[in-house]
Amino acid sequence: MSEVDAACRPVHRAVLLVQATLDSPTFRSSVASTFDQIDGMEKWLNGWVSSTSKLVHDMLALEETINTYLTRSAADAIVDNDYTLLALKRVAEGQRQCWTQALSSVKKLDSLLVDPIRNFLTGDVRNFKEARRALDRAQKAYDSTLARYVGQSKSKEASALREEAFLLWAARKSYLEASVEICELASQLRLTLDTLLIQVCGDLWDEMGRSRDAWNDAMRWTREMARVRAWAKNLEATESSFRRQLQAARKELAETALEELKPSRELDDYSTSTVPYLGSRGPDNTAQKRIMDKQGWLFLRMFTNKPIRYVWVRRWYYISGGVFGYLTPGPQGVLQGEQVGVLLCSAKPAVGEERRFCFEVKTKIHSTILQAETQKELIEWLDAFEATKKRFFAMDDPNSLPGGSDPAFTISPPSVPEFAAKAIDAEDVGPGFERVATLAAPIQDSRQSFDANGGGRRSFTSLGREMASRDDAARIMQKLDLHRKSNYSTSADVGPMSSSAAGGIASLISASHHLLPVHRAGGSASRALTSLDKPDSLAPSTLAPPPIMTNLSRTAVAVTAERSFRALPTSIIANYWGSDIWTAEKAPVAGPGGDAHTQRPLPPNYPMELRAQNAQFRLLFPTAPNEKLVLVFRAAWSSSTDRGPPSEEPAGQGRIYVLPEGVYFYSHDMGLVTAFRIDLDAITEVTSAAGKDYDEISLHLGTNPMNITLIRIKVFLDELELVRSRLNLIIDNLQREQPLDTAGLISSLINIKEEYGDKASPSADSWEEVSSTQLGEAGRSTARHRGQREHSRPPRTHQKRQPPSPDDFKAEGMTEMAERTFELSAKSCFHVLFGDKSFVFPKLYFDNNAKNISQGPWMLSEGSKMRRDYFFSAHYVDMLGRSKTAHVHDYQTIDVYDDGCYVVTHNKTAWHLPHSSSFRVVGKIVITQLAKFRCKLAIYAAVEWSKTPLSKNLVERQALQDAANAAEELAETATDEVRKLGPRSRTSRAIEVYGRVGSQREPVVFSPAATDSSKKEWIKPRTLTAMLLETARSFAESAVSSIIMWAFDGLRKLYEVASAQRLILAFLSLSLVINLLLTSTESSAWWKERRAANFMQRVVPDSMTKAIYLADLSEVTAPSPWAAKDNINDNNSTCLGAYKTLLDATDLEAPLEEAGSTLSSGASQAMARRLRRTRQKLASYRYDLVVAMRVVNSIEREAIQSELEKWLINENSLCDDLDLAMRAGGGRADGRLSSLGRGSLAEWRERHCSSCKRDLEATLKERRRMTMSEL
Repeated sequence: MSEVDAACRPVHRAVLLVQATLDSPTFRSSVASTFDQIDGMEKWLNGWVSSTSKLVHDMLALEETINTYLTRSAADAIVDNDYTLLALKRVAEGQRQCWTQALSSVKKLDSLLVDPIRNFLTGDVRNFKEARRALDRAQKAYDSTLARYVGQSKSKEASALREEAFLLWAARKSYLEASVEICELASQLRLTLDTLLIQVCGDLWDEMGRSRDAWNDAMRWTREMARVRAWAKNLEATESSFRRQLQAARKELAETALEELKPSRELDDYSTSTVPYLGSRGPDNTAQKRIMDKQGWLFLRMFTNKPIRYVWVRRWYYISGGVFGYLTPGPQGVLQGEQVGVLLCSAKPAVGEERRFCFEVKTKIHSTILQAETQKELIEWLDAFEATKKRFFAMDDPNSLPGGSDPAFTISPPSVPEFAAKAIDAEDVGPGFERVATLAAPIQDSRQSFDANGGGRRSFTSLGREMASRDDAARIMQKLDLHRKSNYSTSADVGPMSSSAAGGIASLISASHHLLPVHRAGGSASRALTSLDKPDSLAPSTLAPPPIMTNLSRTAVAVTAERSFRALPTSIIANYWGSDIWTAEKAPVAGPGGDAHTQRPLPPNYPMELRAQNAQFRLLFPTAPNEKLVLVFRAAWSSSTDRGPPSEEPAGQGRIYVLPEGVYFYSHDMGLVTAFRIDLDAITEVTSAAGKDYDEISLHLGTNPMNITLIRIKVFLDELELVRSRLNLIIDNLQREQPLDTAGLISSLINIKEEYGDKASPSADSWEEVSSTQLGEAGRSTARHRGQREHSRPPRTHQKRQPPSPDDFKAEGMTEMAERTFELSAKSCFHVLFGDKSFVFPKLYFDNNAKNISQGPWMLSEGSKMRRDYFFSAHYVDMLGRSKTAHVHDYQTIDVYDDGCYVVTHNKTAWHLPHSSSFRVVGKIVITQLAKFRCKLAIYAAVEWSKTPLSKNLVERQALQDAANAAEELAETATDEVRKLGPRSRTSRAIEVYGRVGSQREPVVFSPAATDSSKKEWIKPRTLTAMLLETARSFAESAVSSIIMWAFDGLRKLYEVASAQRLILAFLSLSLVINLLLTSTESSAWWKERRAANFMQRVVPDSMTKAIYLADLSEVTAPSPWAAKDNINDNNSTCLGAYKTLLDATDLEAPLEEAGSTLSSGASQAMARRLRRTRQKLASYRYDLVVAMRVVNSIEREAIQSELEKWLINENSLCDDLDLAMRAGGGRADGRLSSLGRGSLAEWRERHCSSCKRDLEATLKERRRMTMSEL
């Protein structure tokens, strides 16, 4: 997968771990909220265990009494043994079974409930509490070390400051490790708690199932319990994957944070003063970057009264959107302070301050002293102020913002009073912070400011307005039933809500967080649990877990639901996404954004459950377009991509939010948050499959930025068919020419069961009332049986009748030729095609060369079926050029006339084909209802023969081909007519335009305009010979095409199979084969030659060889030297005589083996053979040399002869020129002749030229003779 694709894919975000590495107020508030929740959970589990143990103890104490009661239930023998005793026995057995099962169930409570919970409390909870104590110790040590470090004077030695910095880093490292450890343990604790509770509930439910006779009424929730157990199993299956991702995120974030926080070992870094660029090392490179937004911890110098002393308070400040503000962790959550526009501030280093890294932020009213932790942060803060000012000064029209005011020029209080922080909060002063005993001038508390929200400004220093704001906050918190206590979210004492908010958003939000059985009032608890049982609702009654949970997270949802914001306030984002104010903007949503917070009013029919979900959706997806939620359901999902093996990422379990144009997925598993978006336009198909443990919905996707091809959605609690139908409706609404607005879409979704199941209402889509003579007794019987079945069903299990499926009608033995789907009811489509005023079929006849078309009325035939006839004539020219006319009769019959299915048979005569009187083309036009405003048109065709000719297959194939073309024309014509009628038109409109069925009694003659005849090509008669030729040509074309396709398939297969390794192996195999063939050929030739040589050696005499011996040359040229020496020394040397005798004893013509055979001495025989062999080789070589010499001589003679011929020809040419010169008179030639002498020249010419001519003739004659001899 490429980097671009990987960047587009949604990723899991460890939001809480990020806040832990920042040590943000959100993290501290979230940890505090988690501690409160776990404390409450521990108290609840301890109470549950103690009450269960007491129940088991008390029930076991009653065991003996129950046994005594069961034993004494037997009667005496005085009663009737046949009936009364049998009845008593059956009652005693039943009671014994009931009580025994009850006691057995109570005894099992220890192993099913008490022991697992106790193990959980003594194991996981104890480990978490130890980690909590370690976090508290690390946090206190870090705060005290940080306070001591930032309180160091500028005059202190650099080495001492470096040691203090490393001590601070060590404390921060311990604190960071404890923070990420507590985050991981909290996530694991939540998962373990959910798994434990599901396991306990499942085991208890199984135990209850064993007592089904006693608790029969409670067992109606068995399916839901099984689905909940399946959800828990699915959660356990994905636990390992999420745990690995969580550990990887923990390692990466912790290492990055520690690396960034690690202090420098250079002493020069600690000698840097507060003022930038005054240190020995010069300006930091980070100061060169223009930082637009900045956030982080700063120390604020405050003073306390009685006595007046300076106190340094640590707060989380930020610069964003042109404002400078702060956040602080409070008892309930993250609170927001006053925001000041950056254009009203002046930030500069505080040179006169005793502490290091201090800077002053001044306004016209007061000044504030702030301290950063390092020189780098100080420079970044000052640079952020300057960059923000320059950006807002560079804006063309800063007053063009919505609301008419620029936040950079405004001093505004927190927009949400519930999240407002006090101006001076004594709780902000930690135990480890240093209090400087220095008197200071009081800071002016009151000033004039401009309220950006347009309301009365809230003064945080005025006691009256402070109390007023507190009253407002208390009133709203009371309305929401949210108590600001230390155990805020885990308190079991939830008071009754006001009547005005009993059924509102606050009740839904409150109910979603109080589902455990901790209510003291049984009525309220039952109401909270009963609210979950809404299978037809568009959203669940509970909210999804937020990315980060604080005690004000629910308040954030309620405030977002009740108020409209141009932009989400920082305090709300901090209590939902974290103090990193850009976290929500970086939320991974794959899709286009929009104006997220310019909200439009909700429609009047917007359900209450969707209002709370819509508010939370705006918090989870701040960059989503300004659309309203229409559907929310709970599910788990996985996806697969189009590249590589199927992947289960991104996988998650949470909520799926459906908007009119997109689907949003959100999950929060073990501290990992996943959020992404899929456009509805990208969904090509929605399929579903029901299962035992869960139902599955598959979203098949087309082109999308994440390259996801399939998303599998597992639905556990919601109704499968209802969710699938609603999804299809939303997708279909988006594809309409005029999509419904939110109100209309909500109404359609609420009434989805009636639209998809019930019989349509007469006002919307009524079926036409048909008389008994038209429908017959079969139709009335069908309607009656349907009504009886519907009325015979019990009210609790009443099922609405579904529309007929397109698969209900199967045209056996027929081929489907065309199919279309229309945004129209089936009845409307039926009237469009077959109404009395419909001229669809006459138009089709005319387009096919038909004249005088007569469309008859619908009449009741003998088989109680409606029928109408078509008569027309067709003019054509035969093969001989004669003009002929064919009179054709076709007819249509209505086979099925039902509420959601119409079947019409069209019998046509193929007058243009051979043997047209022996067969008919039968077509069936089937119209079925898919939804209230959707139907399907299917056209089938077949050929029925009355006589079977020899060319049946040929004619039938052509007839079916023509029928397919006619079916396509009919489908296109029907599409045009439906488009003219308009989508979602009522049946009354179709009846008004195209007429009823059977109301007309007279035939209609169709005579279209003459200009229409040129639109389509008319059908021409076809002869059997032309069809045979066309079939042969088609067969030849098919054969050629098949060969070409086979060739291309072979090449494609070869290309698919071919690879570098396979090519190398193929070349190696080919090389081996070639080498084997060549080697075998050479070996075979060698063996043949060896066998031939051996054979020739056995043949006598040997093969003739050409050789010239020295004796032969002596005979030709001169006497042999040996002979001369013999003549000289013949009488004097006996040794040479003996040698001569030895030479003469060897016959040069005899075989080599017979050389010296007449000699008696072995040495003489060896010498004779050796001499014979040597002389034989030299003679052969001499022969070769003689032959070569002759060849050389021949070549030399040829060269000399050729040059001779050329020279003779040249001389003859010169002689001719001399003759011409001598015959000519005068000129320089005469002078030359006179000097040489004419007589001597003529004599020399006669002698020389005549000899040249003779030599030339002789030479040419000799050449011709040699040529002839060679031939």
